[in-house]
Amino acid sequence: MRFGINLIEAVGPWASDDVRLWLEAREQAKARRVIADAQFDWWKKWISLLSPVASVVIAYWPSS
Repeated sequence: MRFGINLIEAVGPWASDDVRLWLEAREQAKARRVIADAQFDWWKKWISLLSPVASVVIAYWPSS
């Protein structure tokens, strides 16, 4: 469960046999989209946390 998503619940239907689960091509595209959205949200969260700190540091940076 990386980036806070559970692919088994988020994407489906899954094909299976006795040993493994896999996705057909259409569901693989959906899984890639879900993962890309989660990665974007993760980066957006960190940028929104760090940008106020960076702006304060830049504002008070001593200029010569």
